[in-house]
Amino acid sequence: MVGSLASFEFEKLLFQTNAFDQGLDVIGPASIERIRRMPDGRLAMLGIALQAGPIEDPILKADGEILDLLQLQDVTFEGTLNGPAKLILPNMDEDFVDQLGGINADFSLSNEGGPVSLNRFSATTYGTDIWALDLALSVSELKGLSGLDFDVELDVSDGASFLTALKLQPVEIGALAVDAVTSKQGEDFTASIEFEAGSSHLLAALDAKFPEGASVIRGNVASKRLDLNDLKNLTTTLDQLKSLVGDASKDPETDVQPLVLSKETNVQPLVLPKEKGKPADLLDVQRVLREADVQVQIDFKEIVGQQGVTSVSSQLSAKEGTVDFGPLQMAYGGGNFSLRAVMDLIDSPDWLSLSGSTSGWEFGEILDELGIGIDAYGRLSGEFNVSGNTASGNAFVNSMRGTASLSMSQGYVSTSLLELAGLGIFPWLFSEELRQGYTDITCVVAPISIEAGRVSSDSIVVETGSVQLVAKGQVDWVKDFIAIRAEPRRVGKPLSRSAWPFDVTGQLSSPKFKLDVGGSRNKAPEGADAMPADRQPCVPDMNQLQ
Repeated sequence: MVGSLASFEFEKLLFQTNAFDQGLDVIGPASIERIRRMPDGRLAMLGIALQAGPIEDPILKADGEILDLLQLQDVTFEGTLNGPAKLILPNMDEDFVDQLGGINADFSLSNEGGPVSLNRFSATTYGTDIWALDLALSVSELKGLSGLDFDVELDVSDGASFLTALKLQPVEIGALAVDAVTSKQGEDFTASIEFEAGSSHLLAALDAKFPEGASVIRGNVASKRLDLNDLKNLTTTLDQLKSLVGDASKDPETDVQPLVLSKETNVQPLVLPKEKGKPADLLDVQRVLREADVQVQIDFKEIVGQQGVTSVSSQLSAKEGTVDFGPLQMAYGGGNFSLRAVMDLIDSPDWLSLSGSTSGWEFGEILDELGIGIDAYGRLSGEFNVSGNTASGNAFVNSMRGTASLSMSQGYVSTSLLELAGLGIFPWLFSEELRQGYTDITCVVAPISIEAGRVSSDSIVVETGSVQLVAKGQVDWVKDFIAIRAEPRRVGKPLSRSAWPFDVTGQLSSPKFKLDVGGSRNKAPEGADAMPADRQPCVPDMNQLQ
């Protein structure tokens, strides 16, 4: 480009861009109505008209102007796009081109006095029964995705057929619907994503503020019905669709240069370089949990597809580096969990504390699961407070420390061997339990201590109307070791002889059971030899002597 300030002559003008790679291989005609020098001295290109695609029926039409050509500033373009769906789905199977219909879109792009902004981009599908897309997008600054408003509705009548049309692996997900709305304006970011897949419905919403100080995030994840098989299929489907844009961000083979190279001026090239301003970069999860004030509600009213799990309700919160998940309310196999998990991401990021309770477990069903063919009944409940290293599942189990307890009341077991062991042969022969064929369980209490792979207890108690069995010992799963001593006696008579105490010792993977023939006796503590009138059930009688 040569000349003086009064007149210019273009000897060679070369534009290079990747903006038309998606099937728009025919560019033109393009026209420039006039090039003039503006009153403020800038060189302007006015009345730019561009089209792409077949000349008789163009797919893309755009009109615009560049008010500062030398700096590529104050650029404004508006246009329409109308063509086959293959424009945005380039890997489409040719047999499905007609069935997937077309895309109708309009857009407005500018960088008047600042960064490049997408003022408007809206698109809809037409001429297809396989899928429906309704998209609206605006970005006030493309480089950093600042001032982002994004609204998309996608409906697919049959997910497997849609993936097949795109030459992807089909997933039997059935009908699929996605409705996502996001907005990033200054320090504020909001998002709402709704999925419907198969028979499942999932809604997630997020409202966040990201100022220079502590960020504040509020959100909720809810579902009236969630089939985990649908969720798995949805994840697989989205992963398949993600592969469509897997190569879209590749750099062009030719190094594209701006029209004017200047070290002093911030010149934008026609093809923007790759930036970190992607939706996934809007939220640094680890940083947010360390620094932000977070509260997210979770409520899954009905869960299917996972044996036993029927519902989940919880809350995730984080403040000043402490993450608190819970209480997690979960129904599983007739039982219920209330669980709380806490982590300090600043002082001990690899250490997790778990506490809570569980109830409603049916004792007989557990015996059936363990393959023990004894008819039994009773509702188990428990409490726990443990912590451990989160490096892996094994690391947590093997480093776990804390306490736990298990209890049961008002049950039965279809054997009278417990009475035989505690009463002796002759009292047992005339016992009510022998006649009725089962034993009523008054209560079970099992408090334990956990220390880096070792579980120990001084007083595990199983009590019937006639017999109290007290066990103590330890199990070490890291060293594959077990040592437990159990002594059954008549209720309220801790100083009587235990007819058949027994020991379980040796390797945990192959324990040895030994019956102490001849029995054993307890030694009375000094000055204490009588049971109190208000004796407590499931408390070792030896500890209640007065």
